[in-house]
Amino acid sequence: MYQKDYIMKMIEQLTMAIATLLGSKSKSKIEECHQMVNEALYDLTGMSEGTLLKLSHKDLISIISGGKETNTEKGLALAEMLKLQADVSKDDSVRSFALYLKSLNIFIELNLAQSLHLQNSKQAINEIIDFIKPYKIPRESNQLLFRYYEFIGQYDKAEDTLFKMITVNEKMK
Repeated sequence: MYQKDYIMKMIEQLTMAIATLLGSKSKSKIEECHQMVNEALYDLTGMSEGTLLKLSHKDLISIISGGKETNTEKGLALAEMLKLQADVSKDDSVRSFALYLKSLNIFIELNLAQSLHLQNSKQAINEIIDFIKPYKIPRESNQLLFRYYEFIGQYDKAEDTLFKMITVNEKMK
């Protein structure tokens, strides 16, 4: 209980600090944001951003949970921090896309694993989806999106995602 509160408080403080820094569009402030988020990610996971991007979202959830039962709070903290890092990395579209995708996969995986819709993650998921729409989304992420839309009862979006996967698959033949 105390650990959950601490992690959520840490995320709130980090979010507020980054919002303040992003209010100023100067290059030095953005670098300061990158540094803050990198430090927070390292404090939470013990890994650099590069390492986090190399591991699969399932591996990250397992590592952050200590290999035991899924630690939803730490997973949400990680997904939120990856999203924040992507937000401050928008000048580098390849990097921000990779960060957003990792964050999205973690958010969705946690929602599906808990068999309940984690209300505070819905807005983050929608923001990430809006950003990554123009990009080619990997099959695994599309499958997660399909399952997520089905899970929350948005069958029209699930169907759209399924047709997108079918179209991409046919083009590959």
